[in-house]
Amino acid sequence: MFTWRGLNPYLLLLLVLCMLTGLTHVVLGTQQGVESVEYVVFYDPIEGTGVLRVSITMSLAPGEIGNVDLPVKIFSDASLYFFNYTMDPPTGSLVVNYDDDTGIASLLVSNASTVTLYFTVSNLTEEASIGSYTATLDLLDYTSGAVNVSVEIYLTGIYDVIIDSYPRVSGYSIQTLTNTTVIRAYDPAIYFIVLKIPVNTVPPSSTQFNLLNLLFPLLLITVVAAVIIVLRWRRTSIGRIEKVNVLNDPVSRSIIRALGEAGDAGLTQAEITNRTGIPKSSVSRRIRRLEEEGFITVARTGKYNYLRLTDKGKEAYRRIVEKK
Repeated sequence: MFTWRGLNPYLLLLLVLCMLTGLTHVVLGTQQGVESVEYVVFYDPIEGTGVLRVSITMSLAPGEIGNVDLPVKIFSDASLYFFNYTMDPPTGSLVVNYDDDTGIASLLVSNASTVTLYFTVSNLTEEASIGSYTATLDLLDYTSGAVNVSVEIYLTGIYDVIIDSYPRVSGYSIQTLTNTTVIRAYDPAIYFIVLKIPVNTVPPSSTQFNLLNLLFPLLLITVVAAVIIVLRWRRTSIGRIEKVNVLNDPVSRSIIRALGEAGDAGLTQAEITNRTGIPKSSVSRRIRRLEEEGFITVARTGKYNYLRLTDKGKEAYRRIVEKK
């Protein structure tokens, strides 16, 4: 996606001059241009969707142009969709180009101290078994130490977390908040993360049981109210995760495109996995969601289940092709 904002004729002239005379290239191995990068993720491992915010603090002189290649896909198997950005002050100039294949965001920045990029994110975690998920966080691009990096991951739900790293570092922490697990990482390394839904195997005492019976009606009312609030918030939140899963999620788009190209013959799940190169578990999760939302149907033909686009799915396929 190529985005322009606040680009004036003077900056355009500077860009042309840069092509002719060369422009200082800001990379993570130098301190010029970039002071720090902060990644903040809000993610639901069960749903497999979330939002990523990347904030870059700049140290450019007035009128200086920074050319930055920033690694955004720091989670190995994640799928990202770039949908918005901001900068401070808003009067600065910014050109952003995100390459989904390389996971690199290229920025041309002038007269801005902070740039923030926003992405929807899916497949950040891989379901290893029932109630168990894995993820890989790669910060090795920041090994030089010239740029300060921090990552905060807010996971919906309470999980037992196991973290290992290469090389071995201690710059990470795990915190449990109300129905949220928070993981923070600061040191350049590859982090191998395992999430497990805790299982309470200790039976409640009779006192606890009686107390729960008394509190159950109140708890039920509280849960119902919370669900209503969450549903209303999701309809108006900036991420609109449920809505963007299909046309803005690269995995869902790939599945719809593969089925659209196959036509009425349809494809099996294995054929979709082979054609798209997407992990089997990710395909399976998206197929369930696409079927629930009425984009595809699953029908048994002989020994195999074949997936085909519905009318709604065919319309989505046409929109994807036109957008491409």
